[in-house]
Amino acid sequence: MSRHYRRKLPALVRSLLYPDAFHLSDLPGRGMRAEPFRHAAGVVLSTPEAPGLGVWDQAPFAVTEHYTTPDLCSVILTGARYNLRLNLVTSRSGAALIDSTSTVLPIDGAAVTGRLRAGHDKVSGHCTVFRSVHNNYFHTLIDNLARVYLLRQEPYRSIGNIRMLFPSAPTRTEQFFLDRYLPGNIAIEVVSSNRMLAPESLIFPCFVTRRTAACLPPSYLQDMLPHFLPDRPRDRRHRIFISRRAGNRGELRVIRNEAQLYDQLHIRGFERYFLEDLSISEQIGLFYDAEAVVSAHGAGLSNLVFARDITVVELHPAQMMIPTYYYLCKSMGHNYAAWKGKHSHFEDNFSVDVDQVIELLPVEFSK
Repeated sequence: MSRHYRRKLPALVRSLLYPDAFHLSDLPGRGMRAEPFRHAAGVVLSTPEAPGLGVWDQAPFAVTEHYTTPDLCSVILTGARYNLRLNLVTSRSGAALIDSTSTVLPIDGAAVTGRLRAGHDKVSGHCTVFRSVHNNYFHTLIDNLARVYLLRQEPYRSIGNIRMLFPSAPTRTEQFFLDRYLPGNIAIEVVSSNRMLAPESLIFPCFVTRRTAACLPPSYLQDMLPHFLPDRPRDRRHRIFISRRAGNRGELRVIRNEAQLYDQLHIRGFERYFLEDLSISEQIGLFYDAEAVVSAHGAGLSNLVFARDITVVELHPAQMMIPTYYYLCKSMGHNYAAWKGKHSHFEDNFSVDVDQVIELLPVEFSK
């Protein structure tokens, strides 16, 4: 059964759970002191296709022929609290800092109990955070890791030791990326507590992306990618078709007529991959040597950050598309095309018009 976009109910629940939520620009009167840093201005990218894509109308930015990335900013907060259960920065009274989530404020059971926590544990010295409300492969690689770039800038690289607070041990994915990119003066510290944390000094690196726009600034890419890419020339030999299995949330965006689609793709040199069967290093190597990628919308497309100037065809169940990877492709120089179905929800399973998908590939990919 098709689902539908639900907008009013979640908004109502959030207004009840977070009546006092605030942005960094609203700090006065919140019982916190802030020392802000602006590391670089946002970058303007040409996005001429964006107005005609049929982008989700709840996207938190203007969909125009140009897109400007957020300024690269951070702030040192005194008097802030860190909610371990929700991975949210809050005021002393528990009001949520909206800027501390890369998506939306949570409205599940944990959010209800998280707001009821009383008391706090003090944490001395300089501290920072990595996780946000959502921390799957996409959010870890695209949203959270980019904030580490800000921690590699002044004044933080000469500020002394910094404790990176985690409510639980880093996941395999988090550990892989942090081992290779975290500055030497920052150490991961797992804190087990049922109470809020009160860091003496909380370094808060702002997100460099926006919700549904994974557009990464060039300065970050130039700094980050050498830590992960193979030390050899690219061999553009892989034409990748990403297949999807049922996950923790069941089947989402599974292509019902995948067999028919793959038959036509395979004739044109594509191979099918289940990325969850590959290690992170293997995924990086696969995309490093990619020539083209065809995939339903999903976190596996985050690996496009490791490719260069390739063809990308993204398959969407609904006419109203989530533009996350369009903007990632624009920041990476990829040639992007979208096929859109007629379902009502972007997570529905769906069938594609195989001929229409094949037509989106370059002519040189013909049989």
